[in-house]
Amino acid sequence: MELYYEHKNCMYKVDVEQRSDTWEIHINDKVYQVSASELKDGRIHVTANDLVFRPRVYCNGQNRFVFLNGETYRLKRAVRFSTTHDHVEGEILSPIGGKIVKVFVGEGDIVQKKQDLLIIESMKMEHRVKSPVKGTVMRLRYGEGAIVDTNEVLVDIERDKSTNGQGEW
Repeated sequence: MELYYEHKNCMYKVDVEQRSDTWEIHINDKVYQVSASELKDGRIHVTANDLVFRPRVYCNGQNRFVFLNGETYRLKRAVRFSTTHDHVEGEILSPIGGKIVKVFVGEGDIVQKKQDLLIIESMKMEHRVKSPVKGTVMRLRYGEGAIVDTNEVLVDIERDKSTNGQGEW
């Protein structure tokens, strides 16, 4: 997932890729291996490249407030540098922003047209994302628990070309 945040008038490109129970996070040119868990006192236990932090994080609309070691960091969600996204055939995009609560397929799975791929929950409603074609799941970009935005690429599917036009996008 590609995100942009502004902090102290500087723009930061943040790429987040979930890897089972950890995340690989790229912030500009730096790479972090991150794991996190929620603590009972409202803080988050974060391990990033072997460093441990316990910040409090509050969200208010597009703003994220991080309280750590007596400092307050305000991160504002920003629009992408380029608002154009070249949609590639085979990319299944998120129709809504929300949390992935169920994944039905894995990489290498053969899927049928209209087969459920995953469920995204938003505002206590569930949306089933279905395959538009018969094909093979080449890449599953997010797992259960991931937060995605509208138009994020969720799954890459290679169309089954043996369906005589039935697998067209």
